[in-house]
Order: sequence, then structure tokens, then C-alpha cells
Amino acid sequence: MDIFAAIADERRHLADQLADLTPEQQSTQSLCVAWTVHDVLAHLTMPLDVSMPRFALAMLLAGGNFDRANRRLTRRQAARPFNDVGD
Repeated sequence: MDIFAAIADERRHLADQLADLTPEQQSTQSLCVAWTVHDVLAHLTMPLDVSMPRFALAMLLAGGNFDRANRRLTRRQAARPFNDVGD
């Protein structure tokens, strides 16, 4: 199987699972202590929405700290309404 096709299938499956979540479910604490379900979705889709130049800028602003840049970009993505994340 083509790896990109498999990834696309997984993303569609995840989107189907998340499509009917209530606002309460979206704001539920995830297994990642600092993040809700909404935040995790933002984290998973962030690489699809953030350009390389924007990521490079985030890395510079984070002093080269990948985790700090990732958290900042994820927080920005998560500020969007749940149904707009990843669009």
C-alpha cells in the first residue's frame, strides 16, 4: 500500500471519529495533561496548515526549542473553532 494513501485513510478515519463530538467532548482533558481533545486535534493537523517559513520563524522565536515552537503553533491552531481546525 502507498504510504501517502494510508496516511490519508487514517486522517479521514480520524476526521470521521471527531466529526460528531459535542462541545463538552471537544473540551475534555486528553491523556496529554496540558491539552484538551481540541488541542490534540490542533497539534495533529498543525503540520498540514503551517508553512515551512512560518515553522522556521516559530523555531527562531522559540530559541531553537522544538517543543516550545510546537506548543506555540499548536496553541495558535487551537484558538480556531473546532470544526475549522485542519481545514
